[in-house]
Amino acid sequence: MECLMAQPSLIGQGWWSIVTRPSPLPRSRSPKRFRSTERSPPNCRRVLIVEDEFWIALGLEAEMHALGFDVCDLAANGEQASIRAMEDQPDMVLMDVNLEGGREGIEVARRLRRVCDAPIVFVTGYVDRDTVERIHEQVPGAPVLPKPVLLDHLADAVAEVIQPHH
Repeated sequence: MECLMAQPSLIGQGWWSIVTRPSPLPRSRSPKRFRSTERSPPNCRRVLIVEDEFWIALGLEAEMHALGFDVCDLAANGEQASIRAMEDQPDMVLMDVNLEGGREGIEVARRLRRVCDAPIVFVTGYVDRDTVERIHEQVPGAPVLPKPVLLDHLADAVAEVIQPHH
């Protein structure tokens, strides 16, 4: 059965300011402005995307919709991610390593795993040996995908973390 989105894409939601401010995600974004008051259908999995680059976040949103996920929200930094994960309890998190304010994505992923017990998939431009080792030490089992991410690789990583988790 195809999953119907409870929340339409952010593209049609008044993000006209992207023309003058394409990156990062707007800091003043009100969480209620873009979230649906309805929950996702029970059979539809929900993903939280933690990415501070607007265009990459929109691309990941489209790819997750193509994989049958509803995007419960987007977050540009660790604080937003923690708040939204506690409010929305996503089934999975896509996480960047380098967020607004520094390379805090690994620590944020550790906290989110404790808060909402959701599997994490890293999508990052930092795939050097030290960073990948740090990810695997601090967030065991989290796949690491290099940017730009290919849909096939994202689908494989999602299947890898979702199957054992559900």
